[in-house]
Amino acid sequence: YASVHGKAILKAGYPFYSCSNEAFASDSTFRAEAWTVDLICGKQVATTVGNGMQQKYTVFTPELQREIRKFTSAGGNILVSGANIGTDIEDRIYPVKTDSVFRKNSVKFAEEVLGYRWMGNYAGKRGNVRGTAGIFNGTAVSFHNTPNSKCYCVETPDGIVPSDRSGKTVMRYSDTGISAGVSYEGNGYRTVSLGFPIETLRTEKDIETIIEITLDFFER
Repeated sequence: YASVHGKAILKAGYPFYSCSNEAFASDSTFRAEAWTVDLICGKQVATTVGNGMQQKYTVFTPELQREIRKFTSAGGNILVSGANIGTDIEDRIYPVKTDSVFRKNSVKFAEEVLGYRWMGNYAGKRGNVRGTAGIFNGTAVSFHNTPNSKCYCVETPDGIVPSDRSGKTVMRYSDTGISAGVSYEGNGYRTVSLGFPIETLRTEKDIETIIEITLDFFER
């Protein structure tokens, strides 16, 4: 879905290039060439594979956390969206083993670097989101929450809230009022975190709107 995001980024007037999370975490040249990272997390969540002894698909691995810290400390901005960006840190969907130290460090990473903390993973049922303050005020979008022929669907989007006063709830799920998006003013950088995947929005216009508003916020 990088191409979906990329098309919207180009339409907003910005160049882009794509790489995997693993490449970003292992090759510093990707970090050196970017002023903003659009981190596409989708429905990714920690899962056991094979005979149950191996675990994969953790959203924020230790390596990725380390490189994002480096990137933001150098002034890089982060847009992160996904259905489990809080759940994968503080809860679990599948019966995976979670190291207590890693969990504690991951919670700290989300709060200190990205500026949000988890509230719950059944935050909205109807797939409708509205901007309530800040950069998205007045913006209304909807995402696919049932099976369809266009895109995968998200049945359980994450509720996330600001971790401190430097953050602001900028979007809420329309049916529950739970916080769906957070903007954050870090030390020399900015972040926007969304508890639903951008690529699951129902129209190209909605995708373009979210990305354009976010990039303009980063460039101010």
